[in-house]
Amino acid sequence: MDDFSLEDLQAALQSAQEEKSTAKLSDRNVVELVNKLQECGLLGEDLLHSVNGREYVTAAHLKVEVTDAVNEAGGRIAVVNLPAQLAVDLLHCERAAQQAVAESNGRLRVVQGELITLDYFDNLAAEIDEILQAGGVIPLADLAAQFALGSELLMSVVAPRMNKTIHSRLEAGLLYTSAYIARIKAQIRGALRGASTPVNVPHLLKRIQLDGLTTGTNIASNIIEELVSGGAIRGVLRGGGSSWTPTIYAKSQQESVRRFYEQNSYIGYDTLSKLGISSGKQHLQTTFPDGISLETAFVNPTVVHQLDASAEDAAASGSWCQGKTVTGACTLHAGTCVVSDVFQQQLREQILSEARQAAETAQQHRRASTKTASTSQPSDGQQKPSNTKSGDKAAAAAAAAADDSAEEDWNMSKSKGGKGKKGSKKKAAGKAKGSTPAAPAAPKQSNKDQNQTDAAHYPELTVHALADKVLEWHPDMDSAGSTGKLAHALASHLRPAALAEFDKAMAAVFVAGAESRRRRRDAIAHAAEDSWQHFRLYLHGCQVFVEDEATSTALQRHLVRTTAASLMDWLLRYQDVETQHEQVAGSSGGQDQARLPAVPIPAQDRQQLMSRLPPDIAPVLKAAADNLSNTADAQDAEKSIQAAAESLGMRLKPLDKKVERGLVQVQLDDLSRQLADQMDPATALSLVVPILVMQVHGKAVTVPGRALAGVISSLKGSLEPKDFDLLQSYHQTVVSHLRAISDGSSSTEVDVIQEKLSTNLPLLKALNRNDNNS
Repeated sequence: MDDFSLEDLQAALQSAQEEKSTAKLSDRNVVELVNKLQECGLLGEDLLHSVNGREYVTAAHLKVEVTDAVNEAGGRIAVVNLPAQLAVDLLHCERAAQQAVAESNGRLRVVQGELITLDYFDNLAAEIDEILQAGGVIPLADLAAQFALGSELLMSVVAPRMNKTIHSRLEAGLLYTSAYIARIKAQIRGALRGASTPVNVPHLLKRIQLDGLTTGTNIASNIIEELVSGGAIRGVLRGGGSSWTPTIYAKSQQESVRRFYEQNSYIGYDTLSKLGISSGKQHLQTTFPDGISLETAFVNPTVVHQLDASAEDAAASGSWCQGKTVTGACTLHAGTCVVSDVFQQQLREQILSEARQAAETAQQHRRASTKTASTSQPSDGQQKPSNTKSGDKAAAAAAAAADDSAEEDWNMSKSKGGKGKKGSKKKAAGKAKGSTPAAPAAPKQSNKDQNQTDAAHYPELTVHALADKVLEWHPDMDSAGSTGKLAHALASHLRPAALAEFDKAMAAVFVAGAESRRRRRDAIAHAAEDSWQHFRLYLHGCQVFVEDEATSTALQRHLVRTTAASLMDWLLRYQDVETQHEQVAGSSGGQDQARLPAVPIPAQDRQQLMSRLPPDIAPVLKAAADNLSNTADAQDAEKSIQAAAESLGMRLKPLDKKVERGLVQVQLDDLSRQLADQMDPATALSLVVPILVMQVHGKAVTVPGRALAGVISSLKGSLEPKDFDLLQSYHQTVVSHLRAISDGSSSTEVDVIQEKLSTNLPLLKALNRNDNNS
């Protein structure tokens, strides 16, 4: 080669290009030649085949392409997006990504299925600093949602760059600048200077539009303590930084107590409570050391001298004296009976307790009457269908249920035996025939009017009933007073307080029930949204098998009968809670949980729910339920569910690609964990097939038994030939095992097949690449 010049080489290349080929090779011939060269050892074993079948790439070059793809994407790209961009299988992309990360010296990381460079984190820190300089403050949770990063990962990015790239402070999950602190300090200083009474700090922050600090109360507390120590404001911060008491308010309290005590020679502890002073006895003993502490009041020693003098004068003159003019702590009842305030307070507490018990009894009677009204509706079998159309719908629903149970048949043939199918349909139709819709519930009286009616006419709260209670507690009051009706007078005096306590107790029960319904409604709405996302996830997975009509139909039918039916149950539960009906299976009133179990609604309860639907939405929900019972098209079911949700005022959000990838990963991890501990061959196969679909196509599917054969066939070409043969053979063996059991074959034959399945089970589990990588 050294004897040839550049011109000679160019001339030789030109002549070779101009010379016509004597033989042309097809793409298949080229592939065979490359495979032969690899067998002969002339080409390296790291040569990879592209997914389009027209290119080869080495592992080293693929690693370079992965790095370039990350840089072109701005330093962040999802691993599942690499196959579409590089035209290489996901498995090879994952291996190349791992090699790139290992050789990057920490400048490239794999985080939650994404490749992220260190430069991306630097740019992210600069962008966060720009946001802070513009807004002054931002919670870390908002940044995590904005950049789609975990809170812990974002904290690891922000913390080492504080006061370097990010010029701010981090406290209580908030990032804020010095200018922001100066601004809110001025606002808090002005607000607290204008306060003359104790204020609630979180409420004050909300009024001056700083309610964002209520989640980080330590910031506001630190600012207030700093202002107090600097003399900018005067007062005391109490209650862990939640209450501010100005100095001027404390001084006015002391002045009011002193003035009242000097003018009346006594002061009651209840007066101190009204003034906001706790521990009144200790406070008065400290302020007035020469005073006398009684059970309900604190008196000046001069009051005792006045009482002694009045008693001595009355004894000397043979007359009487009125202690009320001296003490003021008694009340005149029934003409001649003086009743102390302490006794009246004790009697008041007893009567208020009776009012609360009366409210509880009224609530028990109301619940019992409601339950009686609901159970008095016609039972199954007492009401016949009004026309044949409803009977046809019931028969159709029963047939759909029978067809749903048939989906779990693992037989690889296209049709089933007529005997079992006929029996299941007959049984389902019999069940549907016996169910009848319940009568609509009667309108309820408003809670406010009902409470007032109970309080005014409840027999235990009348004046006579209360007077009898007083005599029961204090028999010595019988015939007391000039009118002989001291107990009646006390009952009339205390009855308004008892009625008010009754209304308060009834209102508390109503508010508690409303709050419980609100929590249940939110929990059901969350469960419906979660079910909707899984329905959309599996619907996208069905699109992978659109070319195989039989498999696609089986998958969609199974999806409609399971996930779509469960979603429809959640919509019915949501409407039932809205109308305050709670006696439905799977939605008991005592279950206040963030997530509720997806318990199917029995047919009888479903009919009752349908009968209670408001007239404006009943046609839409009934049409949706009937459509789900009859259709096998998942897209048709999707439209019905969306129409039903819109009639209820619920908005079912679309499933974007990012959320879908996250759900697929969660589903993949969950199935992998189940597969690792699974020892039953049939169950293990039903777990491996969806896992392989997710790993090959990046889509999640829910596969019934009768669709396994079609789904396995679709994996041919995406798996290694030996892996595909193992999967197909294992499925045939499982079917043979199930058929042998159902046909009553000998135990020896069943044991032989079982032994074969158990031997190959570890090889089947090894097909899960997700488990191998972890």
